[in-house]
Amino acid sequence: MSEECLTAYAREAVAAYPDSDIEIAIDFCQKAVAEFVGTSNDRLVKVGRSLKSLVELSAEKEDEFQIEEALRLLVSECKLLVSEKLKVPKVPFGKTQLAMPIVTLGCMRFQQEWMPRITNMNQVGSDCQDNLVAILKQAISYGMTHIETARGYGCSELQLGTALKQLFLTKYVTREDLIIQTKIPPHEKVSDFRAALETSFRSLQVGYIDLFSFHGLNYEEQIKWTLEGDENCMAVVKEYMEAGKIRHVGFSTHASTTFILKLIDMDVFEYVNLHYHYFGSYTASGGGHDGNGNLDCVKLLTQKNMGIFIISPFDKGGRLYAPSNKLRSLTLPEMEPMEFKSQWIWNHNTLYDGNGPILHTYTVGAGRPSDLDQSAVAAYRHVHQHEATVDKLRTVVERLDRAKEEALGAEWINTWWQGLRKAEQSNHFVEHNQIVWCYNQILAFGLYDFAKNRY
Repeated sequence: MSEECLTAYAREAVAAYPDSDIEIAIDFCQKAVAEFVGTSNDRLVKVGRSLKSLVELSAEKEDEFQIEEALRLLVSECKLLVSEKLKVPKVPFGKTQLAMPIVTLGCMRFQQEWMPRITNMNQVGSDCQDNLVAILKQAISYGMTHIETARGYGCSELQLGTALKQLFLTKYVTREDLIIQTKIPPHEKVSDFRAALETSFRSLQVGYIDLFSFHGLNYEEQIKWTLEGDENCMAVVKEYMEAGKIRHVGFSTHASTTFILKLIDMDVFEYVNLHYHYFGSYTASGGGHDGNGNLDCVKLLTQKNMGIFIISPFDKGGRLYAPSNKLRSLTLPEMEPMEFKSQWIWNHNTLYDGNGPILHTYTVGAGRPSDLDQSAVAAYRHVHQHEATVDKLRTVVERLDRAKEEALGAEWINTWWQGLRKAEQSNHFVEHNQIVWCYNQILAFGLYDFAKNRY
């Protein structure tokens, strides 16, 4: 196969089928990776979209070799996906000592709907439930055995509980093979919190929950409801822990860095779900003593040996499933943006020469089984091609850092957050930091659609 062979195949496929992602993928794969042709339509659609985007990108770039290398990367991914070799590794989840897979199945996208009106399975469509079961099976086959949901995710718990019961009865998986996590916000009335917790147990149909999270600890009053007074929500959780129904307790948050640090320093939680991304820390962007957002938080969590769970790396972390052409040109040919984010999380300590925070897992909110594929491929490369992958990661980080400095200037990068009011300091709770952060992402990486969504 010549150096420019894949580029020619891709251009021919896009020219022949400009309106059909599946046909683009089939035409290309028949010539480049025939064994992939019989895979799912979802996978073929994603490959077709990727090919079309790469051909568009090649029109903007003079260096054909980089496009050829990017296509080789895509072919390698296709081969791995049909090889049945993909299994994500596990790491100790901080002081919980749970064997945590480095990729978590997030359960906020596959349910029938977000509204609370669905209260029984008769209201759930069979297509939706079949898709949910297929996602669960794919996650389990990849070793993504941490299943994370919440009381507030519409009928997610209800559908998940029904699916898990089916998988347990058919012996597809055992309860002990899974780490199940749900999240409930603290309530002002402890009786309301207890009722919500009981609803979660009934919906999930399990005897115990491995990880319970106080969902969205973002405000001072929630600390009072959680920890203060003769009756509080933590007391209820401890009661369940003593009964063996909850194994470990933590919290999730979208708060400011200062507030999260305060919660961590209370030493009552074992793990945290939080935002921390190369492209910012979402609501905490511009926080911390040096403007690096939740870097201060993950450093403290590592010092305290607490579990670190990264929320929404591919959506709130940059909308990396639909990256800008500029961003994609900066991460390729070494890796696609989604793989970059995966490797950045898993190798974070290495990027700090062994002295940085250790990030344990991140969530993929899957809407279909194929949404888990790129994380599984990235995990394979992380394990089996580790040294080469870390070298590529360093190259991409350096290129991104350089692009950011060229677009924004070193002085602005190091000072942009100074003098901005945090949301909690604003009379109208305006996220000034987030607005400027979004502006920075547009200028540096072309993330206009991402910034528009976040705004």
